[in-house]
Amino acid sequence: QPTVETGDAAMVRGLLQDSDMLAAVSASQMRFETDNGLLSVLPVPLPDTTRRIGLTFRAGSLPSPATQALLRFIYQQVQDGTV
Repeated sequence: QPTVETGDAAMVRGLLQDSDMLAAVSASQMRFETDNGLLSVLPVPLPDTTRRIGLTFRAGSLPSPATQALLRFIYQQVQDGTV
């Protein structure tokens, strides 16, 4: 069977719901589907599959109020261990 590689959550969702395919995705990407019994999580250990994600800022500029609010939210989620 061919391999499909995509970052489009809607495509992954459709492929998983309409076939016998498997996907390795972040748990949060398909949370609605798993919480509502539309998809199942297979208990497969995937060691060493985490990655670091960073933020990049433009030198010499101040973030807008909306950006500052988003950054506060992100930092809070990290501190809470949500992400």
